Amino acid sequence: MNIKKIIKEEMEDFGFADDIPELDGVSFTVEDFNKIYTIVDRGFRFYVDVTWISDSGKTENSVYKRSTVMRLFRNGTWKPIV
Repeated sequence: MNIKKIIKEEMEDFGFADDIPELDGVSFTVEDFNKIYTIVDRGFRFYVDVTWISDSGKTENSVYKRSTVMRLFRNGTWKPIV
């Protein structure tokens, strides 16, 4: 039994992780809201935090599913700041 070969084969099974977009630091706006939102992607694969500054000056955040975030970018609801 070649343990190095087995480990290499097992690692290749996680190739799907390479397809997960890195979103940390991406800022965006939402139509009808006068705020700038920023994504904090701490590597939780399926979830990201979205942060913003509230009207009272406090940093607020909410957790979103990564698939929801990607859908909102694709359909134009969230517009990235470039």
